[in-house]
Amino acid sequence: MKVTGFSLFILMLPVLSAADLQSTSPQHGLSASPVGLVLAKPKPSDRLQPPPKPLTIRIMNHGEETIFLQGIREVSKAGKVRLSFYHRGEGRGWKPYFDTLPCNLPNCRNINSRQGHCGEGEPVVIRLGAKGTYNSVHELQWGGLLYERSEAIRENRDRRYCYKGWAPSQGQVRVEVKYSKTVSRNDERKEMIEGREYRAVEFKLPASRKVYEIHLNG
Repeated sequence: MKVTGFSLFILMLPVLSAADLQSTSPQHGLSASPVGLVLAKPKPSDRLQPPPKPLTIRIMNHGEETIFLQGIREVSKAGKVRLSFYHRGEGRGWKPYFDTLPCNLPNCRNINSRQGHCGEGEPVVIRLGAKGTYNSVHELQWGGLLYERSEAIRENRDRRYCYKGWAPSQGQVRVEVKYSKTVSRNDERKEMIEGREYRAVEFKLPASRKVYEIHLNG
Protein backbone atom coordinates (compact mmCIF):
# COMPACT_ATOMS: atom_id res chain seq x y z
CA MET A 1 0.00 0.00 0.00
CA LYS A 2 1.25 3.45 -0.87
CA VAL A 3 1.41 6.03 1.94
CA THR A 4 1.64 9.64 0.90
CA GLY A 5 3.34 12.35 2.91
CA PHE A 6 0.00 13.96 3.76
CA SER A 7 -1.30 10.65 5.22
CA LEU A 8 1.80 10.34 7.42
CA PHE A 9 1.18 13.88 8.70
CA ILE A 10 -2.41 12.96 9.72
CA LEU A 11 -1.28 9.83 11.54
CA MET A 12 1.32 11.75 13.56
CA LEU A 13 -1.22 14.27 14.97
CA PRO A 14 -1.77 13.76 18.79
CA VAL A 15 -5.12 12.47 19.93
CA LEU A 16 -6.76 15.12 22.12
CA SER A 17 -9.27 14.28 24.84
CA ALA A 18 -12.28 16.42 25.79
CA ALA A 19 -10.33 17.75 28.80
CA ASP A 20 -7.41 18.72 26.51
CA LEU A 21 -9.80 20.54 24.23
CA GLN A 22 -11.24 22.47 27.17
CA SER A 23 -7.80 23.56 28.36
CA THR A 24 -6.53 24.50 24.91
CA SER A 25 -9.58 26.19 23.40
CA PRO A 26 -10.28 29.35 25.45
CA GLN A 27 -11.63 31.05 22.34
CA HIS A 28 -14.72 28.82 22.60
CA GLY A 29 -15.45 29.85 26.20
CA LEU A 30 -14.13 26.64 27.75
CA SER A 31 -11.56 26.57 30.52
CA ALA A 32 -10.13 23.89 32.79
CA SER A 33 -10.38 24.12 36.58
CA PRO A 34 -7.02 24.39 38.39
CA VAL A 35 -5.91 21.26 40.20
CA GLY A 36 -7.08 21.19 43.82
CA LEU A 37 -9.76 23.85 43.43
CA VAL A 38 -12.87 23.05 45.49
CA LEU A 39 -15.98 24.45 43.86
CA ALA A 40 -18.70 25.80 46.16
CA LYS A 41 -21.78 23.64 46.31
CA PRO A 42 -25.02 25.28 45.25
CA LYS A 43 -27.17 26.49 48.12
CA PRO A 44 -30.07 24.10 48.66
CA SER A 45 -33.43 25.54 47.74
CA ASP A 46 -36.37 25.77 50.11
CA ARG A 47 -37.88 22.76 48.39
CA LEU A 48 -35.12 20.59 49.83
CA GLN A 49 -35.78 21.72 53.41
CA PRO A 50 -37.74 19.29 55.62
CA PRO A 51 -41.46 20.12 55.53
CA PRO A 52 -43.13 21.21 58.80
CA LYS A 53 -44.96 18.52 60.75
CA PRO A 54 -48.12 19.86 62.40
CA LEU A 55 -49.21 18.49 65.76
CA THR A 56 -51.80 19.16 68.47
CA ILE A 57 -51.22 20.65 71.94
CA ARG A 58 -53.97 19.48 74.32
CA ILE A 59 -54.47 21.39 77.60
CA MET A 60 -56.45 19.49 80.26
CA ASN A 61 -57.86 20.65 83.60
CA HIS A 62 -57.82 17.88 86.22
CA GLY A 63 -58.97 20.13 89.06
CA GLU A 64 -62.37 20.58 90.70
CA GLU A 65 -62.75 24.25 89.77
CA THR A 66 -62.49 26.45 86.69
CA ILE A 67 -59.08 27.84 85.79
CA PHE A 68 -58.19 30.63 83.39
CA LEU A 69 -55.71 30.75 80.52
CA GLN A 70 -54.25 33.95 79.10
CA GLY A 71 -55.22 34.54 75.49
CA ILE A 72 -55.16 37.20 72.83
CA ARG A 73 -57.71 38.20 70.22
CA GLU A 74 -56.88 39.94 66.97
CA VAL A 75 -59.36 42.03 65.03
CA SER A 76 -62.30 39.95 63.73
CA LYS A 77 -60.84 36.73 65.15
CA ALA A 78 -61.70 34.47 68.05
CA GLY A 79 -59.52 34.44 71.13
CA LYS A 80 -56.48 32.17 71.08
CA VAL A 81 -54.53 30.82 74.04
CA ARG A 82 -51.06 32.30 74.22
CA LEU A 83 -48.46 29.55 74.24
CA SER A 84 -44.74 30.13 74.64
CA PHE A 85 -42.46 28.07 72.39
CA TYR A 86 -38.80 27.27 73.08
CA HIS A 87 -36.24 25.21 71.20
CA ARG A 88 -32.77 23.99 72.09
CA GLY A 89 -30.14 22.11 70.18
CA GLU A 90 -27.56 19.73 71.57
CA GLY A 91 -25.46 21.39 74.26
CA ARG A 92 -27.43 24.64 74.09
CA GLY A 93 -29.97 26.39 76.28
CA TRP A 94 -33.61 27.10 75.58
CA LYS A 95 -34.28 29.87 73.06
CA PRO A 96 -37.72 31.49 72.69
CA TYR A 97 -39.54 31.60 69.35
CA PHE A 98 -42.90 32.64 67.93
CA ASP A 99 -45.16 29.82 66.79
CA THR A 100 -46.81 31.99 64.11
CA LEU A 101 -45.77 35.02 62.10
CA PRO A 102 -46.46 38.04 64.34
CA CYS A 103 -49.27 40.26 63.18
CA ASN A 104 -48.35 43.13 60.84
CA LEU A 105 -44.69 42.10 60.66
CA PRO A 106 -43.10 40.85 57.43
CA ASN A 107 -41.61 37.49 56.64
CA CYS A 108 -37.99 37.96 55.51
CA ARG A 109 -38.88 36.42 52.15
CA ASN A 110 -41.38 39.13 51.30
CA ILE A 111 -40.06 42.07 53.24
CA ASN A 112 -40.80 44.41 50.33
CA SER A 113 -44.49 43.57 50.31
CA ARG A 114 -47.05 46.06 51.55
CA GLN A 115 -47.82 46.05 55.25
CA GLY A 116 -51.27 45.06 56.36
CA HIS A 117 -53.28 46.65 59.14
CA CYS A 118 -54.39 44.00 61.59
CA GLY A 119 -54.10 45.86 64.89
CA GLU A 120 -52.16 44.84 67.98
CA GLY A 121 -54.80 42.49 69.36
CA GLU A 122 -56.28 42.61 72.83
CA PRO A 123 -55.89 40.35 75.87
CA VAL A 124 -58.68 37.90 76.62
CA VAL A 125 -59.19 35.19 79.19
CA ILE A 126 -60.11 31.67 78.11
CA ARG A 127 -61.89 29.56 80.70
CA LEU A 128 -61.06 25.91 81.25
CA GLY A 129 -63.88 24.13 83.08
CA ALA A 130 -63.51 21.74 85.99
CA LYS A 131 -62.63 18.12 85.39
CA GLY A 132 -65.42 16.22 83.66
CA THR A 133 -67.17 19.28 82.20
CA TYR A 134 -67.58 19.90 78.46
CA ASN A 135 -64.91 22.63 78.33
CA SER A 136 -62.25 21.07 80.57
CA VAL A 137 -60.09 20.35 77.53
CA HIS A 138 -58.71 22.88 75.06
CA GLU A 139 -56.79 21.92 71.90
CA LEU A 140 -54.52 24.05 69.76
CA GLN A 141 -52.88 23.22 66.47
CA TRP A 142 -49.19 23.98 65.97
CA GLY A 143 -48.14 24.09 62.31
CA GLY A 144 -44.60 22.86 63.03
CA LEU A 145 -42.88 26.18 62.22
CA LEU A 146 -40.95 28.46 64.55
CA TYR A 147 -40.28 32.13 63.78
CA GLU A 148 -37.37 34.23 64.98
CA ARG A 149 -36.74 37.94 64.58
CA SER A 150 -33.90 38.93 62.28
CA GLU A 151 -32.49 42.34 61.44
CA ALA A 152 -33.28 43.29 57.86
CA ILE A 153 -30.29 44.69 55.96
CA ARG A 154 -31.87 47.38 53.82
CA GLU A 155 -31.20 50.99 53.01
CA ASN A 156 -34.74 51.88 54.01
CA ARG A 157 -34.78 51.38 57.78
CA ASP A 158 -38.55 51.71 58.11
CA ARG A 159 -38.67 47.94 58.50
CA ARG A 160 -35.63 47.16 60.54
CA TYR A 161 -36.73 43.66 61.47
CA CYS A 162 -38.33 40.74 59.69
CA TYR A 163 -39.17 37.21 60.77
CA LYS A 164 -37.63 33.96 59.54
CA GLY A 165 -39.67 30.79 59.77
CA TRP A 166 -38.12 27.33 59.89
CA ALA A 167 -39.21 23.77 60.62
CA PRO A 168 -37.00 22.31 63.38
CA SER A 169 -36.16 18.67 62.75
CA GLN A 170 -33.75 18.02 65.64
CA GLY A 171 -33.27 19.05 69.26
CA GLN A 172 -36.06 19.59 71.79
CA VAL A 173 -39.20 21.73 71.87
CA ARG A 174 -40.84 23.11 75.02
CA VAL A 175 -44.41 24.42 74.91
CA GLU A 176 -45.43 26.45 77.96
CA VAL A 177 -48.83 27.79 79.05
CA LYS A 178 -49.72 30.37 81.73
CA TYR A 179 -52.81 29.86 83.89
CA SER A 180 -54.45 31.14 87.05
CA LYS A 181 -57.46 30.64 89.31
CA THR A 182 -58.30 34.36 89.40
CA VAL A 183 -59.00 37.10 86.87
CA SER A 184 -58.77 40.91 86.98
CA ARG A 185 -60.33 43.58 84.74
CA ASN A 186 -58.85 46.93 83.77
CA ASP A 187 -60.68 50.20 83.16
CA GLU A 188 -61.65 49.07 79.67
CA ARG A 189 -63.16 45.86 81.03
CA LYS A 190 -60.42 43.77 79.45
CA GLU A 191 -59.59 40.65 81.39
CA MET A 192 -56.17 39.45 82.50
CA ILE A 193 -55.24 36.44 84.58
CA GLU A 194 -53.66 36.99 88.02
CA GLY A 195 -51.17 35.00 90.08
CA ARG A 196 -49.77 33.24 87.05
CA GLU A 197 -48.56 29.68 87.21
CA TYR A 198 -46.77 27.76 84.46
CA ARG A 199 -46.98 24.27 83.05
CA ALA A 200 -45.21 22.86 80.02
CA VAL A 201 -44.64 19.81 77.88
CA GLU A 202 -41.27 18.95 76.33
CA PHE A 203 -40.54 16.53 73.51
CA LYS A 204 -37.68 15.53 71.27
CA LEU A 205 -37.62 16.01 67.53
CA PRO A 206 -38.64 14.48 65.28
CA ALA A 207 -41.89 14.27 67.24
CA SER A 208 -43.01 10.71 67.95
CA ARG A 209 -46.65 11.64 68.55
CA LYS A 210 -49.28 13.80 66.90
CA VAL A 211 -50.78 14.97 70.23
CA TYR A 212 -48.92 16.27 73.30
CA GLU A 213 -50.78 17.03 76.53
CA ILE A 214 -50.29 19.69 79.21
CA HIS A 215 -51.97 18.66 82.48
CA LEU A 216 -53.14 21.38 84.89
CA ASN A 217 -54.04 20.80 88.55
CA GLY A 218 -53.22 17.14 88.10
